[in-house]
Amino acid sequence: TSTVAGGVERLEARGLMLRSVSPEDRRARVLTLSADGQALLAQVLPGMLRAQQRMLDPLGEADRAEFMRLLGILVTANNGLSRAPSE
Repeated sequence: TSTVAGGVERLEARGLMLRSVSPEDRRARVLTLSADGQALLAQVLPGMLRAQQRMLDPLGEADRAEFMRLLGILVTANNGLSRAPSE
């Protein structure tokens, strides 16, 4: 099981995510948050956003944009090193 598939299975087992067949392509699956998943997201998201804001507060707007740009480069460059096979 890939890293993503394992995460989806755990979320589904906890009742936080629903998996259905895509109406456009029966080979594909559509993932959606269940009502419980949406409630949990609504509960944790404000705290996550506050933590992100505190981490980035020392940076001005231009530095923050540059930081995010550089992070994007690093993520893209290192995707091949992930444990999950790329498709």
